[in-house]
Amino acid sequence: MRDRLLPAVPAVHITSQVASALDAAHAHALIHRDVKPSNILLAGVAEHPDPYLSDFGVSRRVAMPSDLTAAGSVVGTPHYTAPEQHQGQGVDHRADVYSPGCVLFPEFRSS
Repeated sequence: MRDRLLPAVPAVHITSQVASALDAAHAHALIHRDVKPSNILLAGVAEHPDPYLSDFGVSRRVAMPSDLTAAGSVVGTPHYTAPEQHQGQGVDHRADVYSPGCVLFPEFRSS
């Protein structure tokens, strides 16, 4: 299925609200690790949607060890995860900055 492109104003609004939600999570030392379109829920009217970031199921605290998964496994959806996640390196809040960029600009997604 092809991603649906949104007009610039709602896309910027949604991205801004998702970034604010991630900022709040990061303030509590929480990393989402799986920001993707299906985890951004939209309510309200199409011209000015109210986005909600959902599914913190694979999130983790920054202070926790990064080896929460089996060696060699990657947590998150491959097309939206930061390169360091693909490489099995430590992940911090910067991975949550990369992922919304992939949502906003799908042609730059990881593969």
